[in-house]
Amino acid sequence: MGCRMQRPAAVVLMFGILVGVQPRMLDAADRREIASRIRFFESQIRPLLLAKCVGCHGSKKQAGGLRLDSRTNLIKGGESGPAIVVGRPDASRLMAAVRESDPELRMPRNGKLTARQVEQLGRWIKSGAVFPVQAGRDRILRDPNHWSFHSLRSPKLPG
Repeated sequence: MGCRMQRPAAVVLMFGILVGVQPRMLDAADRREIASRIRFFESQIRPLLLAKCVGCHGSKKQAGGLRLDSRTNLIKGGESGPAIVVGRPDASRLMAAVRESDPELRMPRNGKLTARQVEQLGRWIKSGAVFPVQAGRDRILRDPNHWSFHSLRSPKLPG
């Protein structure tokens, strides 16, 4: 009899856990905040990275094993470790480099960033380092001859 009384309570508990772990729906304020972070990245951060960083830390050249052309690569970092620590600009090597606080790690080599640019990078890292993928530009097809990229054809049947 004790088992029967506990079973409904267990079902209710499991239902509560399952409902509790469901991802919450984004409300309008969340969507506006995400859109604002994307606009900030596209208008301030992406142009800065393209102009000052990816020439030496991009798809063609990776000085120090570091690529700065995607969020994944920024977090992964290079030979010296992660370039950014999301949410923590003061713990990010990228910020140490652009602030020139470490004499061994002064970047970019092609001209110092302005105080405003340094502040914007820090703000971007602190707010979550949003880095949207540009459709078509950031996709890499590893093997365009792979069977899945070809049209289907009926095979020739024997005999």
